[in-house]
Amino acid sequence: MNRNDIHTGKPIDARVGSIVRWTHPRSLTNGIVIAVRESGHSAHIHWFDHEGHGFYPLDHQHLVLVSK
Repeated sequence: MNRNDIHTGKPIDARVGSIVRWTHPRSLTNGIVIAVRESGHSAHIHWFDHEGHGFYPLDHQHLVLVSK
């Protein structure tokens, strides 16, 4: 898969405290946004059901906004 294939070009309107969902069929999970980069293109997300966290592009095809 080409890295550019993961981007939709339409970032979600996430803010610190927003609840987001990762929708990949093999790893469905929810998380909370703990920081948004100044550029607004990526956010640091802490996932609820495992210890994973990190920066993710806000226009990733598997990232959806659940609650602001």
